Amino acid sequence: MVMLTSLLDELVDLSDGAVEKVKGADGTYIVVSRATSSQGTEQAAWDVTTFCSIARIAFLLARAEHFPMASLKSLRSGVSLGPITEGVLGERELMYD
Repeated sequence: MVMLTSLLDELVDLSDGAVEKVKGADGTYIVVSRATSSQGTEQAAWDVTTFCSIARIAFLLARAEHFPMASLKSLRSGVSLGPITEGVLGERELMYD
């Protein structure tokens, strides 16, 4: 699972700020679009959908080449639209869930 998380982290870095990782633990990896309200929900949906599509392709390629077949059998992705509740964890770190 660590290799998959690292792969997804690299994809977030390559997104040029379009998406941001907000959670990555226990087999869950959550990203949010960095689209502003003036860009609209269509841009946000496009950013996250594009990320999910690229992540799925990268997963399939990596699994075929690097992952033991028994460790990861599938990747499930989805997109949700709507408001996000933001909370402050500690003094500096923002967390979405």
